[in-house]
Order: sequence, then structure tokens, then C-alpha cells
Amino acid sequence: MNLQDMTRSLPQTERLYFKDSYLTKFSAKILRVEREGKNKAYIVLDATAFHPKSGGQPTDTGTLRGQDCSLKVTKSMGFRDVVIHYGMIEGEVDGGTVTGEVYWEPRYLYMRRHTGGHLLDHCLASLLEGPIETTDSWLGGSRGRSEGERDHPTRRKSDS
Repeated sequence: MNLQDMTRSLPQTERLYFKDSYLTKFSAKILRVEREGKNKAYIVLDATAFHPKSGGQPTDTGTLRGQDCSLKVTKSMGFRDVVIHYGMIEGEVDGGTVTGEVYWEPRYLYMRRHTGGHLLDHCLASLLEGPIETTDSWLGGSRGRSEGERDHPTRRKSDS
């Protein structure tokens, strides 16, 4: 799927998680649907609580349900200012609105790991008396990881 073509002329998605990161249920208007084969589809909404994969944070998962369809969201992607939901679809989408539900357990785990990564960066910067640049992180799987860059780790002068 060409995401540039899919998002062309669409307005910016209202990202509901910026207003309430604990929001798990919402309603939104369908703006575009593109099928991929018989059982998969991409859906763009005017608003979403699904956080797309970005900044080392994994994508949210969950469901979108319309009057005659449902999409098991396996990933959401951000392209420009538009969020695209992708997954297994059942039924026919004829526009209208859907209700969305973000699976809470993974979302909450990612939120805690994300915050923990920022706390770790702060602690390392304080301990090493200088800025730490986080160059990579991954919060998925059973364990997250974070990688940083600095000229070289040093002890504080008072520890020498």
C-alpha cells in the first residue's frame, strides 16, 4: 500500500491520546478504506486513540467496529499527520462511524516503559554530569531496551 496515495487530501487525524493517554474507547468517522485482498484493510478515521509506532514506542492494537464490519487492528501507522489503522477485516465498510477500543494492557505497559526510559536518561545524565542522547529504543517484547550515545562514560570528579 502506498501510504502517500492513501493519505492524499485527507485532513490531519485528531490524536485523542494527546488529550487523554488513558482513553481506550472512542467513536470516529471513517474517512477512507482500502482493502488488501479479501481479509485485510487499511482504515483512516477523523480521530483516533490508537498510538502509531514511533519514537521506539510500539503500535497500539485493538478493534474498530462499525454497523456491518469489524477490524482487528494489528498496527497503526502515522504518515504525515494522518494515522492509518491496519488489520484483519470482517464484513463490509460503507462509511459512517466506528467505535474503537485500544487493548489496555499492552498500552499501559508501553506507557510505563516509555516513562521509565526518560527517567533513565535523566538519571544517567545527572550521574555522568552531561547530556545523554538516546539514539534508539524498543519497548516491545518481554523486555525493552534503550541505547544512548556519549563520548565515553566517566565517573564524576568527586568519585575519582
